[in-house]
Amino acid sequence: MKLFQACTLLVLATTLSAQSVGVSLSALTPLQTVVANGAAINTATWPAGPLTSYHSFGATLPGPSAPQATVFWSFLGWNNHAFVELLHSLANPGAVPTVTATTGSHEFLAELTATAPVSADIRISRVDHVVAGAVSPTVQLDYDNDGTIDVASVSTASPLLLTRQYGPQPFRVRIVVNASLSGVEHTSTHLTLEATPHNDLTITEVIAPCFATGPFPPSVQPSFFGRGVTLVAAQYAGTLGLVVVGFSPQPALLGSSSGLPCILLPSPDIVLVTSGLEVPLPASLRPLTFFAQGVTWTPNGLLTNEGFAVTAF
Repeated sequence: MKLFQACTLLVLATTLSAQSVGVSLSALTPLQTVVANGAAINTATWPAGPLTSYHSFGATLPGPSAPQATVFWSFLGWNNHAFVELLHSLANPGAVPTVTATTGSHEFLAELTATAPVSADIRISRVDHVVAGAVSPTVQLDYDNDGTIDVASVSTASPLLLTRQYGPQPFRVRIVVNASLSGVEHTSTHLTLEATPHNDLTITEVIAPCFATGPFPPSVQPSFFGRGVTLVAAQYAGTLGLVVVGFSPQPALLGSSSGLPCILLPSPDIVLVTSGLEVPLPASLRPLTFFAQGVTWTPNGLLTNEGFAVTAF
């Protein structure tokens, strides 16, 4: 049985179709920021249409207080995560009573896509920084961009959580933001939309690494591809990454690093020389439990990443 499972996982990992996932953001209306102090007015605009993945623009008035109105956005998608963020910020240093500023009303469209059907857990969070006397910005959501506002005011108290399926037909969210300021020092609203795979998995860290893996992601992450996981080994210049998968725990001491034991947890049923690979977990393999761990082969010996137990229901 273990041999069959190992062969199946290897075949699936090496024959995964060229699936891809993506995220995009566009402005449905021209974006405008305005800042004024009496007769002095400055305006900045951004045209409607697709937006670049990272940008900001705004209007500022010259002078010692330099009031400003700024809009920032960014978005990024990869195998394990997609996110969109929007920041509308109005600043009036010194709280000059004659200063006003606005951003909006702005309409954005966030779209999550995949070349094959996926299921995602979506988390929408909002954080405001509003001084006393300021008017809170408004943030509204229209799921599926059907013209109906589904969330009249995104809460700052707790995130919105939902699970959605999408694929070639995207999941769309229209986001409407409006912020204004008059005479007070500052107001801002920061909205984030995050999507992670909903794969009916439990991924539990069962053994710690024996060295600091730095910026590398965890050895096992849920993946949008094939309802499966991404397996990763930390790899630095002059080292080699290994991924070890086993269907039972079989702890083995490989050495030590800075006084910490380097313990390989899985039985070595599959050992691959790679810094990372995608492993789909289709219904034909479920239910399934296995153990996975990254190992870094260095000139001074083998160093172990964190090890995980994975159960696919």
